[in-house]
Amino acid sequence: MNEKPKQPEIVEDITPYKTAEFEAFVLWISIPGIVRKTYNLSNEAGERIGIERVRDFGFDVDDTLLKTLLEIKTQSEFAKKFDVNMGTLSEWKHTTYYKKCIAAMIDETCVQRYKKEIDFVFTQKTIKEADAPRVKLWYQLFQDYSDKVVNEVTGPDGADIFEHADVSNEELDRRIKKLIGRLEGGSSEEEQKEESK
Repeated sequence: MNEKPKQPEIVEDITPYKTAEFEAFVLWISIPGIVRKTYNLSNEAGERIGIERVRDFGFDVDDTLLKTLLEIKTQSEFAKKFDVNMGTLSEWKHTTYYKKCIAAMIDETCVQRYKKEIDFVFTQKTIKEADAPRVKLWYQLFQDYSDKVVNEVTGPDGADIFEHADVSNEELDRRIKKLIGRLEGGSSEEEQKEESK
């Protein structure tokens, strides 16, 4: 029988003893694959053409650490380059501290960096296409639009006129007529009947 190997348990927050290597590992893991592939692009003459494209992504390709990380393709290459045991990398990956660092790094390097551009492109596409689902999503994202409508019916004093859900239709009709009479500046037919009694 082929049994799946057990995953190590997630260890609560620990600070790795090789801090610089840990931070480099987090950065390496968080770099989008498309950026790594783009960095290694070459033209027919064998000249590297991807470096400028990576710069367009917003990464500092003059940074020596980043250049080193972009060259690394596998975790074992990382371990060899930074003199870290593969077991150590595995332990790091199973800590909550690592997961928090990865989430923060991805947010910092990808989400926030491209948010404005993505919002701009989406807005331009929405203007161009003007299809209902896209326009609705645009309103939801940028105008706090919601499909939910909340109706509140209050009397002149601001009190909820539907305070008692068990009110009969006749009683409700009487209250509405009374309210209309007050709003028109006089008394309602019901109030006039009550006064004549």
